[in-house]
Amino acid sequence: MARNAEKAMTTLARWRAAQVGESETQKQRRPFLASECTELPQAEKWRMQIIREIARKVSQIQNAGLGEFRIRDLNDEINKLLREKGHWEAQIRELGGPDYSRSGPKMLDHEGKEVPGNRGYKYFGAARQLPGYFELLLIAWKLMQSLEQFRLSSSSSSSSSSTSSSASSSSCSSSSCSS
Repeated sequence: MARNAEKAMTTLARWRAAQVGESETQKQRRPFLASECTELPQAEKWRMQIIREIARKVSQIQNAGLGEFRIRDLNDEINKLLREKGHWEAQIRELGGPDYSRSGPKMLDHEGKEVPGNRGYKYFGAARQLPGYFELLLIAWKLMQSLEQFRLSSSSSSSSSSTSSSASSSSCSSSSCSS
């Protein structure tokens, strides 16, 4: 049998020791608050780490066989990471770095216009097939339709009321008529 000194000199043992030593120097915990980071390269490093975590979890959530609870948990974690990424992007901007939120992907509708209100909770992968998702979409769609109808009716009524109020104000004196 080989001596301990000879075992320690094997290529595998040296490679493993190098890996352990390297991981100890690189293992730093991400600050809880992005505002605690005062160096731009560090902030960009943490932002990239969050992006890698998001990508890993989005690929995991594609598996519909995970079960409803695990899918919901993954979706919650992804949304939490997206919020955290926004905090890091704001800190990077504050430290004088690039504005990543401007150049980031936008959510577009079928006509190519940016979807209003897309900054909230998002559903990824198999979470879109969970019970309750389509009901939320239906409610959001009805709300958007009613807002659009309200905008159309208020813009048409404001233009007609402005013409009628200007006509009525010309026939009334300011003290006798209030509209």
